[in-house]
Amino acid sequence: MLPTTSLPPLNVPVDTAIQFIKDVIADGQTLINNYSRGQHDPRIALRHSINVGKWAHANADRINSLFASQVVHEVNLTALGGETLNLAALNQLLLKLAPPPPPKQLPLHPVPPDAFTVIAPARIMELRKLQSNSYDFAKLIRLCEELNTAYANGCFFATVMITRAIIDHVPPVFGLQKFPHVANNYSGAKSFKEAMKQLDLMARNIADLYLHEHIRTAEALPLPQQVNFGPALDLLLQEIVRITP
Repeated sequence: MLPTTSLPPLNVPVDTAIQFIKDVIADGQTLINNYSRGQHDPRIALRHSINVGKWAHANADRINSLFASQVVHEVNLTALGGETLNLAALNQLLLKLAPPPPPKQLPLHPVPPDAFTVIAPARIMELRKLQSNSYDFAKLIRLCEELNTAYANGCFFATVMITRAIIDHVPPVFGLQKFPHVANNYSGAKSFKEAMKQLDLMARNIADLYLHEHIRTAEALPLPQQVNFGPALDLLLQEIVRITP
């Protein structure tokens, strides 16, 4: 029984080529089934295979030359105690020509500009509620607000400079004079002090870089990720809220 697949014309659209390869796979199964029943001459199947190879070469620039050569190799009948088609390999070629659709992507919903800030509004509200006979938190609160404003508006030089101003402003609340003393000598938890060491090291060095570096022949500007010390600052402010009577 002669396979039913007819060769498409040259320079066919890709979707036509895909359908053709699908038909070759279906005909290959027919060849296998009929040969096992002794219902066709292997020479007919071999001629059909050669024609498929010629079609693939003729359309190499329409598909691609690597795919075409693989079609010739995989569609050719192989004598393994009888003529057969490597249908599994041909199916893999079909996947290369027509890959499955990508998994469905959830729609992206941009985060509103005010949905994330360096310092949480709730933390600023806690600072507003503090009542201390020793310290006035008005400047600290204002620095926190200006830090959020600078960050939200892409003012990243100002962001890191205000961050440094905050850490230089608060040591007396901890009974100390300089922020490195908070990181090293404060009687709080070890993990808190380690976090403050990192905040002091990173924020101070980055701020110093932009504050003191002279003009150069070429510059690169900071991005949001470089100047956002939100987690460590929140930990610092949380401790201030906790220890303030």
